[in-house]
Amino acid sequence: MDALFRTYSVGLSVVGGGAGRLDGGGEPCLFTGDGVIEDAAVMAAVDQPIGIGVRHGWNEVAGPFRVTDADHGTIRELDGESAFEVYQNAIETNTDATLHREDFFETATAYPFGISRLDGEAIVRDPFAVDGDAISCFGPVPEGEFVTVLAGDPDSLIGAAEQAADTALTEKPIADGAGTLCVFDCISRHLYLDETFDQEVAAIDAAGWPMVGALTIGEIANDGTGHLDYYNKTAVVAAVSDDA
Repeated sequence: MDALFRTYSVGLSVVGGGAGRLDGGGEPCLFTGDGVIEDAAVMAAVDQPIGIGVRHGWNEVAGPFRVTDADHGTIRELDGESAFEVYQNAIETNTDATLHREDFFETATAYPFGISRLDGEAIVRDPFAVDGDAISCFGPVPEGEFVTVLAGDPDSLIGAAEQAADTALTEKPIADGAGTLCVFDCISRHLYLDETFDQEVAAIDAAGWPMVGALTIGEIANDGTGHLDYYNKTAVVAAVSDDA
C-alpha cells in the first residue's frame, strides 16, 4: 500500500480489502488466472469516474492513550503501562462489559481501538488476541500514536454504512448518473451485527444501483485527495459510474 501511494500519490482513487483467515492462517487465498497465490496483491485499473465513501460508526468511550511500546499490530504498552490492563480498565470503567483473557475476542470485537486523526474520524483497529500484556490487532498501530477505545451499536454502524453510500453517490462525477456500487465491508462488522447485518446491506442498497463486494479482513481506500489507508471494522463504498 505504501509503495502504491508513493508511486501514484493522489492521482488514483483506490478501494479494496484484505484477504485471509480470521485465525491468522497463512495459506494462499488470492484467486487469479494463474491459480491461488499468497503474499501478493491483485489489482485492476478502471478508467471510470468513481466516488468513495468511508464510514465506521464507532464512537469514543475512553482515552486517548499514547502507544508507548508497539510492533506493527502488537501493542505492548499504553501510557507506559500494560496494554491489556489499560484496555481492560477502559472497558470496565466506561461500559457494562467485563473483559477476560479467556474469551478476549468475544468482548473485544465490540470495543475496537481508534487511531486519532485531526482531519476526520478515527481509523479503527480491531483487537483480536491477547498474549500476556500485549494486544494483537489487525493492521499496524504505530508507536507514538494516540488511540482511543471505541464502542458502537447496530444503529450507529448501519447509519454509518448508509452515510458511506450517500457520500459515494453524491460525489460530483457520480451525482445524477448511473453505475455500480462496489462495497468492501469488514467481516467483523458482520460478526458484530449478526442478524442485523442484512439491515446494513439494505441501507447501502437504498439507491437501487447494482451492488457487488466482499466481506474483508481490513478495508483499503482513499478518495483521490488523501492518503491511502488500511481500515478495520469500516464500510467502504465506491460508486463506479457507467460514464467514460
